[in-house]
Amino acid sequence: MSEIKRFCPQREFPEYAFTPGQNAHPLKEGGHMFESGEPECPQLFSSSFRDHEDFLYAVDLINYEYYWESHAYLEAIWNASGRTSQEALLCKALIKVAAAGVKVRMSQVEPAKNHMMRCLEILEDLEMICCGLKVEVLRKDSSALVSHMFSKSPEGLPKIVIKLSI
Repeated sequence: MSEIKRFCPQREFPEYAFTPGQNAHPLKEGGHMFESGEPECPQLFSSSFRDHEDFLYAVDLINYEYYWESHAYLEAIWNASGRTSQEALLCKALIKVAAAGVKVRMSQVEPAKNHMMRCLEILEDLEMICCGLKVEVLRKDSSALVSHMFSKSPEGLPKIVIKLSI
């Protein structure tokens, strides 16, 4: 996956990507977030997203398939951003992408479809560009993924890569 651009290369990835039932829960003893705990993140603003290290790291985590870990950061940012701002809605849509990734990894295609369909609903309420992300590109990629989930087996699902204008 080295061809995917890193937005926060100064932060290392966790030791493993958590998958329920397959490895240690990150927040439990022995987990890779046990000592640090749940992330606490500042509010996200479109005007300064390039300086929001936690947001950039969360995007890297999605792009490199650390879905649960990305979800934890995005949820903290979503809460810090008031849950209803454009930036918070973007985080909520990306939370759904991350949740779908976890479900796909667990071979739970129906719940993954539901998360992606909810992501598409949330994207309808976003401006054309938010935090450097072209919403229409994410909408198109998400739609393609949902279409594939409805028409084919979970093998060979297209991968969503979040691209930011930086």
